[in-house]
Amino acid sequence: METEIINWKEYIDEEKFENLLEDIFDSQGYSISLFNNEGKKLVRKNRDKQNHLVCEELRENENFCNEHYLKAQEAITGKRGNLSFCAKNRERFLFCAPFKTSSGKNLGAIVACKRAKVFDSHGDNLEENEEEVNFLKGITSLLADKIYQDIEIRHLSAELNAKYEELALLYEIGEKTLVSDSKDESVEYIVTRAMETVNPSLVVWSVREENKNIFYRNPERESEDKFISDEIIMEICRKVSRMSSRSREPLILNNLNKYREFAGIWQDPINVLSIPLVSDSKGFGSLNFIECNPEKIFLNDQLKLMESISRSTVTILKNSELYEKLQKLFFNVIRMLLGIIESKDTYTEGHSKRVYQISVQFAKILKLSRKDIFDLQWGAILHDVGKITIPTEIIKKPGKLTSEEYEIIKSHPVKGAELVSTIDEFKNAVKGIRYHHERIDGKGYPDGLRGTEIPLIARIIGIADTFDALNSARPYRAKPSRAFVLAELKQLASTQLDSLLVELLLNNYELFIKLLDSEDYELFEDTNIKGIW
Repeated sequence: METEIINWKEYIDEEKFENLLEDIFDSQGYSISLFNNEGKKLVRKNRDKQNHLVCEELRENENFCNEHYLKAQEAITGKRGNLSFCAKNRERFLFCAPFKTSSGKNLGAIVACKRAKVFDSHGDNLEENEEEVNFLKGITSLLADKIYQDIEIRHLSAELNAKYEELALLYEIGEKTLVSDSKDESVEYIVTRAMETVNPSLVVWSVREENKNIFYRNPERESEDKFISDEIIMEICRKVSRMSSRSREPLILNNLNKYREFAGIWQDPINVLSIPLVSDSKGFGSLNFIECNPEKIFLNDQLKLMESISRSTVTILKNSELYEKLQKLFFNVIRMLLGIIESKDTYTEGHSKRVYQISVQFAKILKLSRKDIFDLQWGAILHDVGKITIPTEIIKKPGKLTSEEYEIIKSHPVKGAELVSTIDEFKNAVKGIRYHHERIDGKGYPDGLRGTEIPLIARIIGIADTFDALNSARPYRAKPSRAFVLAELKQLASTQLDSLLVELLLNNYELFIKLLDSEDYELFEDTNIKGIW
């Protein structure tokens, strides 16, 4: 059986261990050296100066030491037992033996030496002194047991820490499935956390329905796969995904060159851990962990952990599908409401779409947070939803409104906010709906807020609403000229509209004006709102 090599010194408290050696061997007159199975001296303890000189002489006499150390190695390999020797006219005694636990675990060898006159004043045969040899054998076994016990405790502690980290990882990922991040963000989070644990060269999510591969490269090892083209990696993933999808079981493929399916695909060994993402009724592709260092093979423990992680990933993907279906249903209701509102006034047809699109463009320029983008989008889409409560004859009235009618019109922000406030997810979007007619100078409605008292999303919706209105025809006027719109925007800055937002609009005027004329309504890339129009 192959000898187990353990550098056990790193597992012990060196100072305490040397004190223990001193307590044991001092009274017996020994100086000792302990070696690991590679022949490396790990511990050396000298009893006193006189004995130290003897051991130094032994150390300096390399031929003598090597000869007896080799004989100790014979004992380690089972060819011979413990050995004791007398040297140089019986002035010195050297004992060599395996450093072995009572259960047979080899840790290396022990070499003990002392002056022969201390050992045998009566001139007995040193090689046959069983009492002294049995003492050394017993002590050696006890010391080895103590060290191996420390090693096992350290290993057990490391395993417990690893299991704790795995449980913490699974808990974090489980929590991630409960939050409202997008599907892609959630999968990226899971892959990133898994990558920290397994530390592969890269991970590839082979998305089945979309027939594409999404690469997640390990930032700490991004240079390792630079010699392998993406085309080769995708071909590897295609073949591996086909194998794992057939079996619906995770696969470890260490050294792809061993497998006929991958013959000739790449000259160097590549290791792959493939985890299929499958539910009872549907497959979502697979997560393929790619290792370009052939010496870093994937292990079954890693497979089991990644298999657990894959279940959370599948849950996210299934929930995402369900969420998208519910979204479509909800969006149809929103479209119906907007259709009812806009049917009351043909001049405002498409107004909510354009206000939404202009608001999204401001979000891009301002680089708003994901949360603010969500609130802004819904606030923009639903900013006029309160008009559903306004009588049609007032909205379509061609002439000037009476003061009573104008007050009714002014109620639509409050009415809309009340309608939407019943939806918990839109509690912040409500601010955009309620306050989009407030003015910077405090003369707006419904609450007379001024300046930064007006939430940012409401200020954005307000300028988007005004910009679309300025560029639209009305029953009482034709569509204004560009010069008129520019002049009005400058005049409204710092009175009705946020001057910084006006400046952004004027600096990007061509971009914003195209949004009014475009029939294709681009949706913000991070939005949860997809397929509305």
